[in-house]
Amino acid sequence: MNSSGTHPHPCTQQAPTMPFGKYRGTPLEDLPAEYLLWVGCLSDLRQPLLGHVLKEMGRRIMELDQKTATADKGAP
Repeated sequence: MNSSGTHPHPCTQQAPTMPFGKYRGTPLEDLPAEYLLWVGCLSDLRQPLLGHVLKEMGRRIMELDQKTATADKGAP
């Protein structure tokens, strides 16, 4: 939601970025998998960052699953 209380247009939304630490300012999609997993396991991680981290983890899992399914189709 922006300052006027409305949701921004989806095409103008920026990718969520890491707000702290070694990768501060880095889009979550560009974080190393090990770091993303570490952040996701932090006991005090709160919304909205928690939701963004979980969404990115899910996206990566789906991507790996699709790659595996494609590779399996080509296997004898």
